[in-house]
Amino acid sequence: MLLSGLTSRHGPSRDLHLAARRFDVILVLTDEHFVELQRVLTYPQVLALGGGITAAEAFGLATDLSRISEVVSPLQTL
Repeated sequence: MLLSGLTSRHGPSRDLHLAARRFDVILVLTDEHFVELQRVLTYPQVLALGGGITAAEAFGLATDLSRISEVVSPLQTL
């Protein structure tokens, strides 16, 4: 959903991403979300999404996501 919202031009994922950029909603993410995003942004088929993005654009998308999100530590389980 995160990647789709970042690379799509329309659709529910894009709408959610745009709402987060306006701070109408807050995305609550953990460091693990960014580790996963870092991993998948190295896949050529992912970089080809939305008409294609460069590595620099992918970095910019991840930075933007970090800026508009509330990053929390995972909760410890008992």
